[in-house]
Amino acid sequence: MTNFTASGSSSNAAKRDAIVISPHWDWDAFNIPERNAIALSLLGCRVLYCAPVRSHLRRHDDRAFELPPGITRFVPRFLSDRANSVPGVRALQLKWTARQILKRAAQLELRAPIFMFNHLGPALPLAVEMKRRGFYLVHVCQDYPEPQLYEHAGISDRTLTIQENVFQILRGRFGSNVSFIADAIPDRAVSENGGWKPVPFLEKIPRPRLGYLGAPQKRLNRDLLFQVLKAHPEWHFVAFGESKIFDLPNVHTIPWLGQDQLRNCVEALDIGFMPYDCSLPLSFHCLPLKRLDYFAAGIPVVATPVLTLWNQTDMVYLGGTFEELETAISRALAEPRDDPRRGARIRYASDHSIENLARRLGEELPLS
Repeated sequence: MTNFTASGSSSNAAKRDAIVISPHWDWDAFNIPERNAIALSLLGCRVLYCAPVRSHLRRHDDRAFELPPGITRFVPRFLSDRANSVPGVRALQLKWTARQILKRAAQLELRAPIFMFNHLGPALPLAVEMKRRGFYLVHVCQDYPEPQLYEHAGISDRTLTIQENVFQILRGRFGSNVSFIADAIPDRAVSENGGWKPVPFLEKIPRPRLGYLGAPQKRLNRDLLFQVLKAHPEWHFVAFGESKIFDLPNVHTIPWLGQDQLRNCVEALDIGFMPYDCSLPLSFHCLPLKRLDYFAAGIPVVATPVLTLWNQTDMVYLGGTFEELETAISRALAEPRDDPRRGARIRYASDHSIENLARRLGEELPLS
C-alpha cells in the first residue's frame, strides 16, 4: 500500500484519513457520499472526495464547489464509456482510475486512508484493485435491491447500511461485518426558528403546493399522480428540472437549488410529496433523503406506502390508491399549524444530523 503521512493533524483528529468515491453524483447532488464525506471531516479526517469519472474527450468540468474544510474534490479521467465495450478496456480504465486516485491521495499526504464507496455497478473492479493495494474498504449500501449487492459486501472490510431491512438481509450472510447507520441532514437545515426568505419563482405558483424535491423520473407512479392532479386542479405539483411531467396547468417546474436555498423552498411548500411507484422494487425499498428536508421544516408529508415509511405513519400520510392518496393529501392540507406531528418531524430530523452520523462512523470505522 502506498504510504501516506500525517500533515497538520491536531491532537484530537482521527489518525486515518479517507477517500470517498461518488460513482453517480457530484458534490451539488449532496447525496449519501457527500454527507458521509462531511461526517468524516468532522471526525478530523482529511477527505479526498472523488467525483464521477469523466472522459478526457469532453470539456473539463470547471464548476467551483464550496467544500467544507478538510475536503478536497478530485475528478478522475478516463478515455470514454464507449471504449468500455471493447474487451479488456474497462479493466485498463479502472486501473488507470485507481492510479490517479492514489497519486492525488499521495499528493495530499493522506494518512492510511480508508476507501469508502457506494454501489459501483460495473466499476466494482475499482474497489477490488484498491483492496489489492491494501486499503480498508467500506461499502455503503444505499438502495435495495442493487445488482451485485453480495459481491460489493463480500469484498469489503465493512458494509454500512442506511436501511434496517437491508441491514438484516446482509447481516444474515456477512455477520458482524455489517453495521446500520442512519442517513443524515445538515444541522443548519433543522430549526424551529423563522426567518426564511421567500423564493420568488415559488411565490408565483398558487397554493396549495405539493412539492417533490427532485426531478420527476421513473421512480414516480405517473398514472396515480396524473389521476390525482387531473381530478384536483386546485392542487399544484412542484418539482425541479426543466420539463413538466404532465401538460397540466397545475404542474410546475422550478430551477435546481443548492443546499443553502433548499430550506427556503421547503418552507414555501404546503406538503412534502413522495408519490413513488411501489410496483418497482427499487422504489418500494427506497429511503428518500428528501423526507429529512420535509421533516426538518415540520411540514406535512404525503407518500405512497414505500416500505421504509411503514413505521412512520405518525409523521407521514400514506396512500397507495387514488382514493387513499386523495384522502391523505386532504388530511395533510387540513393539519393544524400547532399539530404535535410537526414537532415530531423536526425532532426526527434533528436526531438524523450529520453530527450524529459522524459519531456513528467514529464508532464503526477504524479511524483512530
